[in-house]
Amino acid sequence: MIGYRDGNNPVACLRTGVVLENRHQLNTFFVAEEQKAFKVARFSVGNDDDALDVIQDAMLKFVSKYAHKAETEWKPLFYKIIYSHLTDFHRRKNFRSGIMRFFGRSESDGGDEVENIASPHAAPEEDIHLSESLSGLHQALESLPLRQQQAVLMRAWHGFDTKETANIMQVSDGSVKTHYSRGLARLKELLGEQWP
Repeated sequence: MIGYRDGNNPVACLRTGVVLENRHQLNTFFVAEEQKAFKVARFSVGNDDDALDVIQDAMLKFVSKYAHKAETEWKPLFYKIIYSHLTDFHRRKNFRSGIMRFFGRSESDGGDEVENIASPHAAPEEDIHLSESLSGLHQALESLPLRQQQAVLMRAWHGFDTKETANIMQVSDGSVKTHYSRGLARLKELLGEQWP
């Protein structure tokens, strides 16, 4: 489970006096989605701290604006908020980078390595191969343009259909198909023999 910044569990952060009839359902929803959402954000922003900030901010905004909606609407709305936050994050980052370049400075990379997820039952050679494959996939996903990355993750990782993805990304169905197709083609090109 994600450790909330300053203990700010989004469901517990509701204004005093506000009682949610669906508090348990919200907690269950966040527990089910937070790790997948965190991984998506981590791919996009490149480090754990910024990814955690994006997810927590998205959770808080979701609770404050959409907790009253039907549960069947929660997942697309939650990811719509996340992808909006990720787009804003990259805009701010590009702006900061431009300012730093203007003044002749550079920001440190700070890129983390892919976490070790080796299986205790696998042979060392299998662990190395799996680790290299995951590292390659991680780098390939990070190298995609933001919209292609979002389309691939939403369609392939989360299983959203084209219409849901278009709604979350706030683009047309055709745009999703284009971004998804180009993203997959680029991943296949980058991964070569590692492509499944």
